[in-house]
Formats: sequence, structure tokens, C-alpha cells
Amino acid sequence: MNETPIIFFHGRSIQRDNQAFKQSIMDNVLDIFMAKDEPNQSCFLVLRNIILEADKDIQETLKYGMPCYTFKGKHLFYLWEDKKTGWPYILFVDGQLMDHPKLSQGKRARMKIYYQNPNTDLNLKEIRDLLNSALELRLSSD
Repeated sequence: MNETPIIFFHGRSIQRDNQAFKQSIMDNVLDIFMAKDEPNQSCFLVLRNIILEADKDIQETLKYGMPCYTFKGKHLFYLWEDKKTGWPYILFVDGQLMDHPKLSQGKRARMKIYYQNPNTDLNLKEIRDLLNSALELRLSSD
């Protein structure tokens, strides 16, 4: 008999390939963002939706306690907040291959960050362009 393995996630046993498993992860990510104070909460929720709408193959998971977004099984983005400023940011895993004035590399060798001031309007076109660039890079590397 070929059964899907059962795992334990936050005290519940669920089949790994089951829709309930995916829903549990999504619920936990939402819990993380809902626990944030405004205006960060709204900013995170909008950024999350923009990321998930960028491509139907983007999946949401938790990695290192942070919301992580994968594309066809490979890490693409993280969505978290800066420890110093408290601002939400999108961390682009393959950021070193991206050239954009709003991306900050800091001391990182591979990744770059797009910071979003939660007190200002989001530049939807800029964010979508960056997400699409990262997706194109991932597709061209396969």
C-alpha cells in the first residue's frame, strides 16, 4: 500500500501532501503577520498577496521561522522585517544576479533586500517588476 507519510505540525497529525498541511502553513504565516502592529501588519499582508499572485507555482512555507516563498521547489523570496528599522522587506535569494537601485546587498554574498517603509504607499509596479525579474532568473537557470 502506498500511503502518504503522516507528519506532526503544531501538534496536529496531517498527511504531508494533504491540502490540510498546506493550509496549516498558510494559517501559521497569517498568524505571524496578524500578530504585527499596524502599519506593518497591512504592509506584510499586501506584500504577501503580491508575491502569491506573481505566479501560480509560488508556494508559501516557513523556513527558519520566516515566511519563505518557493518556485518549483526552490527558494525564491523571504518576507520579514528589519531588526533595526522594523520595516518589512522582501529578501531575494538570487539577488546578486539582480541590478536595481532599491535592492540592498549589505554584507550578503548572494541575497539582496527590498525594504518597504510601512508608512508610505507601496510602489506596486516596482515590486511586481522585481518579483518578475527574480522569476525570470529562476526560469532561465533551470
